[in-house]
Amino acid sequence: MHQVGQATARKWFDAGYTSVKQIQAEIMLWEEDGKEGGLKSAGGKEELERVMQSGFYKSQRPTQEQILGLLYVEEYGVKMTREDVAGVEGIVREAALKALERRGLGPETLLLITCGGYRRGKQLNGDADVLVSCTQAEGQVGLREEMKKVMVEEMGREILMLKEGNAVQGFAPNPMHEKITSHDNMLMLIKYKGMYRRLDVISPPPDQWGFCVLGWSGTKQMEKDLRDYASERGLHLSQQAVYKDTKRLMNPKSEDGVFHTEEEVWEFVGLTFLPPCLRWA
Repeated sequence: MHQVGQATARKWFDAGYTSVKQIQAEIMLWEEDGKEGGLKSAGGKEELERVMQSGFYKSQRPTQEQILGLLYVEEYGVKMTREDVAGVEGIVREAALKALERRGLGPETLLLITCGGYRRGKQLNGDADVLVSCTQAEGQVGLREEMKKVMVEEMGREILMLKEGNAVQGFAPNPMHEKITSHDNMLMLIKYKGMYRRLDVISPPPDQWGFCVLGWSGTKQMEKDLRDYASERGLHLSQQAVYKDTKRLMNPKSEDGVFHTEEEVWEFVGLTFLPPCLRWA
């Protein structure tokens, strides 16, 4: 179940909850139909309200992510095909373009790419990790929030928020360096083809785009290997920038000093660019 690890599972088990079906039955979301039973389709918000009135919620205080993992445990188990991921990406693209248009910015200012396992070529994926930004810094600020409004109010999409704000993923900042704000993001479940699918939208500032794409495109082991390699060269590589001691380094081959692409980051740290399809270390 999503966001339920060994410690939480043990806590719930010790409290007398021995199965997901038992919890679902307690909060009256489970109905026997002669087969395996299933969740009532009362609608996301109604189901969440019902959970919060249950004895399970009041005694165990599950997080929002755990509640949604409980409500849609079966749908979480259904992987997304590449066609599904592409379809969800299309929704994000449409929302981003509409949000930018509201700000008087054209489609040429949009930065968007789907990363994670999808970019590495996986045929089946647990979620869609979509990076979104704008070539104009003022267009990126608040873009994520504007996109959410567009999805709900203008596009009529059904979404359930898991969390939103900032998140650290991929290359972790070195504590000895100045504090770097993690990227704006929203993690959600979005209704697509009759099922709730997990969608992570990450919105970095344009001057961090190349680092963010790199940080979201490799496996954890590959990212660790890159950090270790950079460290051997006296550098610290994060999802936001590259540092030498406490000084943020600029791109010597760019007029504005920005690393606009991940290829430029690979070259700067002294490595040959590795296509995403080979990043399975």
